[in-house]
Amino acid sequence: MIKLNKAEQLMLLTYQVEIKPTEKQAWQIDSHISGSRWAYNLFLDINRQRYECGYHYMGAYEFSKWFNHEYLEANPDDRWIKDLYAKSVKQAFIDADTAMKRFFKKLSGFPHWRSFKRGQGSYYFVKNGKTQVIPCQRHRIKLPKLGWIRLKEFGYIPIDAMHFVIKQGRIKFKAGRYYLTCLIEQAELPKLELTGEAIGIDLGLKEFAILNDGTLYHNQNKSSRVR
Repeated sequence: MIKLNKAEQLMLLTYQVEIKPTEKQAWQIDSHISGSRWAYNLFLDINRQRYECGYHYMGAYEFSKWFNHEYLEANPDDRWIKDLYAKSVKQAFIDADTAMKRFFKKLSGFPHWRSFKRGQGSYYFVKNGKTQVIPCQRHRIKLPKLGWIRLKEFGYIPIDAMHFVIKQGRIKFKAGRYYLTCLIEQAELPKLELTGEAIGIDLGLKEFAILNDGTLYHNQNKSSRVR
C-alpha cells in the first residue's frame, strides 16, 4: 500500500520491459493470448448476429454474465476457456465493447477481428482490492497463473511497495519476444523551485557533466555495471 503525505499527489506511469519466461510459462502466455483473441472475436460475432436479428446490444458485463451462465452451458467444448485467468478473458470482452462503442459513436469503423498473423491479443492481469499486492522484485514479477517470471532488464520496474503500486498490466508477443507493460501508481515527482540563477555545464568524455558549482555527474557508460 502506498503511504503518502497529504500534500503528495498520485500519478499513473507506464513501464515496459522484456521478460524471459520458461518454456512452460511461454506456453501458458500463448494460451492466454489465444484465449483473449478468441473471446474478443466471439464478443464481436455474437453482437453482430444479435444486431442482424434485431436483438439489443450486450455490453461487456452483460455479455460476460451471459457467457458464463448460458453460452458455456450450451457449448461445453469451449469450457477450456475456464482454465485461463478469468480477468484476462473478461478484459477481452471489455476491449471489444470499447471498440464497438467507438464504432457506434462514429469515431472509428467496425472493429476488425483479432488475428494471429497480426500478433493481436494479450495476457491481462489486474490488482484486486486495496490489500492485494502484485509482488515484484529486481529481477522477477509474480503474475496470476504464471507464478514468478523473470525480467530481462533488472531494476527497471520500481519495486518499493511503500511508494509504488502495480495496478494492472499486459503481456504481448512481438517479433519472437514477450513484453510486459505495467501501469504503476506512484507519487508525483517533486517540482523544483526556479531561482532564475544561471548555471554553467561542461560536457565531457571522461565525465558526463561538470557544473560551475563543482557538482559532478559521472559517465554511466564507463561504469562497471554497464560494462
